[in-house]
Amino acid sequence: MLLSLLALSLNAQSWEEDLRTEVEELLSKTKKVSIGCCIYDLTADSTLYEWNADRMMIPASTQKLYTATAMLSTYGEDFTFLTSITTNGEEAMDTLGNLFLKGDIYINTNCDPTLTAEGARAIKDKIIAMGYDSIDGGIILCINEKTQHIRLAEDNFAPQVARLLASDTVKFSSSLTWGKENTTDRGTYPLGYIRTPLLKVMNRMLKSSDNIYAESMLLNLVKNDQNWSYDGCKDVVREMVSKIRERYRPEECQWDIKYNYYNIIDGSGLSHSNKSTAQSQIDLLRYVYNDKNIYHLLYDNMPIAGVDGTLGRRMTNGMAHNNVHAKTGTLNGVSTLSGYLTASNGHDIAFSILINNCYDKPYARTLQNRICEIMSK
Repeated sequence: MLLSLLALSLNAQSWEEDLRTEVEELLSKTKKVSIGCCIYDLTADSTLYEWNADRMMIPASTQKLYTATAMLSTYGEDFTFLTSITTNGEEAMDTLGNLFLKGDIYINTNCDPTLTAEGARAIKDKIIAMGYDSIDGGIILCINEKTQHIRLAEDNFAPQVARLLASDTVKFSSSLTWGKENTTDRGTYPLGYIRTPLLKVMNRMLKSSDNIYAESMLLNLVKNDQNWSYDGCKDVVREMVSKIRERYRPEECQWDIKYNYYNIIDGSGLSHSNKSTAQSQIDLLRYVYNDKNIYHLLYDNMPIAGVDGTLGRRMTNGMAHNNVHAKTGTLNGVSTLSGYLTASNGHDIAFSILINNCYDKPYARTLQNRICEIMSK
């Protein structure tokens, strides 16, 4: 029995040492690029490897992991992006028995990023369900300080709804108007609601790295619209990250997180002024892993190596294939990859590989792929 335990201990030690040796050898050959790397054994609750893990780096779209985690921590999976369809008009019946609406229709969106062609059809269906034969008024997309931060809908969104209604036998008066307005007159009578589930938005944000979807999520982090501000939304993320650092790195709490741990400019990672360390990203992944209410929600919506999303064409064979669940990030001179995998010994691993000042994207991605293959052994 003692010999068996000793053998298991030696095998584990050998696996850890082999991983460190191979990753170290790989990274030591890199030149003229900045790399921050951290590998953490979640099962053993121990750091396996670090390379400039405390260096502030540009995270690119791995920033979306912070946005997604903040949203899940704040609201849970049942949150929906609500769009209401209202009117200030009145219903009436003409002499032929046709039902018509005299007044404007308002589309009030809560930063639902799906307000594209799909959203226009859904809104059309809601209005059709009211049974109107004709509309004497306009279709107005309401905008405010919150929705103006991103182009949630193109300028032609309202006329697109009008065209869909017209093609479905709804007639409009010759005075039909459409557009978008800064307005507090959002109508008093509800015609219908469109509810888009958070997980639908999160899936596209993570799998396809959709920046508009990420910003839409960030814009909803302040619950009270009356006290809404863009900085307030970012403060929710900052507060979450500060609590995570306090849990895992209490000795560093005397410094502001923006100097040596994390700095947020936007929710998508588009800005080169976003900053995080590989340690910060590992701490975030540890936090998620230890919260079973959100872990699988994030894990299941990440791109999978060789299977789908932004990792669909990477790691298409080998042990990393269909094993790595991770968020990619790409900007000019930046390539990042952070997420989870399972090692051959059954241990769950969290990793973050942040590469800056590298303008050879194939080289950066190949390096990340090789590290993932080493970790998967």
